[in-house]
Amino acid sequence: MDERMAERRDLTSLNESDDLEVARGEPDPRGWSVVASDGRTIGKVDDLLVDTAAMKVRFLDCDVDEASLGLDPADRHLLIPVGRATLRERDREVYVEGFDTLRLARLHGRGDLSALDARESAAPTTPA
Repeated sequence: MDERMAERRDLTSLNESDDLEVARGEPDPRGWSVVASDGRTIGKVDDLLVDTAAMKVRFLDCDVDEASLGLDPADRHLLIPVGRATLRERDREVYVEGFDTLRLARLHGRGDLSALDARESAAPTTPA
């Protein structure tokens, strides 16, 4: 997790927490494909970042598939505000509103998506 993001909010990686889990009955999108607004798959959801004060998921951590996008190899991760994401449970996909692969090609790493408007919309979490 980007330490600047963790310091700015009380964010915790769900993958690294023994005390948190996705609330019963709510979808867990880890491992789902992430689809940009132009319809191209850009990667997979690797982790969920939880605001521990509000007990809500605030960001999806997307592990970018550079090879399929023709980008230089790197370990790119993008933080996607949940307010920008639509979960398509049937297809096991996360659709990212207003973000296309052209914009992705101009980004350089995990913190770059934090500039997107993080509208308040969050999936609930519960203590494990």
